Amino acid sequence: MFGRALLVTLQQALRSIALVLFPLTFVALVAWATAGSSSGNTTDPIRSSVWLWLGSYLIPFILHLAPAHAAGLLSILPIGGALFPALATRSGYKRAVLALGSERAARIFLSLWMMVFASLAAWLSATPAIKASIAYVPGYVLVITVLSTINFSSDFFRFLRVPLGLAAMVAGIASIALGASVAAHFTVTKNLTTILEPGWVGGALLFFLQILYIPNFLITLISYFTGLGFSIGTGTQITPIHVVLHQIPAIPIMGALPSGKHPYYLGAIAIVVVAVAVLIMNIKRSYAGVKDQTHWLAWTRLISGIFILALSFLSTGELLTPALRRVGVVWWKPAAYLIFVELIVSILILYIPAGIRALMNRRDTA
Repeated sequence: MFGRALLVTLQQALRSIALVLFPLTFVALVAWATAGSSSGNTTDPIRSSVWLWLGSYLIPFILHLAPAHAAGLLSILPIGGALFPALATRSGYKRAVLALGSERAARIFLSLWMMVFASLAAWLSATPAIKASIAYVPGYVLVITVLSTINFSSDFFRFLRVPLGLAAMVAGIASIALGASVAAHFTVTKNLTTILEPGWVGGALLFFLQILYIPNFLITLISYFTGLGFSIGTGTQITPIHVVLHQIPAIPIMGALPSGKHPYYLGAIAIVVVAVAVLIMNIKRSYAGVKDQTHWLAWTRLISGIFILALSFLSTGELLTPALRRVGVVWWKPAAYLIFVELIVSILILYIPAGIRALMNRRDTA
């Protein structure tokens, strides 16, 4: 059984890798061919495709780029890109479960193979100029692989449907705001694209890459509207009431950054409060006793807090150069803000009414 589990999961791990790596290799070859190369070395696009595959797992890269060979770090990767290895791994996991008849064995051995292959890929693709941070590889790959194998339709995760729906609603409103900001600053966005001169292939790839970065931008935008703000480099701070900005990276979507103070944007805090209130009212309606309500509210708070912490951490970091060492939100603030809002609203909706009812019942019995 052990040998069969190793063989089956090995096959599915290779299949899952190929489903993502082969299209990336094709894209890298097309980009390399259209951009031209003085060396004509085809190992360059192949190595690039491996970096793209590792990047889809959100693994940071250590850089020493010309001309000064200054040390840099690329730790902000597109969160949307993790969807591709997750879907490929989930497909391989389902096939492994059908072959082995054991979800646990399929999950354990598939995760093991994915960590081994990703670590080998990071080691073999390393160059003096660019290399994946090998220390992060096993953990990042393990988390994405395990999440890809979880059955979120089980009873344990049923209570997350309402929180996820409300989160999707807030993200949808943020998406509309992002689109409106891009339209309002279209000239700046166009100028940033012109500076890059990506060509038609590079332009298409750049457009697709920015789509994958949308979850990162949404987290930043929600943080902005709640007053927490974000940074674009060391010593910068952008909030509706305070703006300190030195330079903008040559990334087209960065043209949507607010150009001044907009205190009235803080009114968007009401959307978060209403979403939290709807969540707590749903818990109050679904469970009768305060004890059960507190139990499920604690579970919701824990899982949503971990989820927000992970997204905030992944959307924050360094963007290529030390000048952009701090880009994004302060990773712990959004989760702390959400927990604080949940605490205040739960006191108002759950515990104060429950306390009043308890006092009235005691008075009636007396």
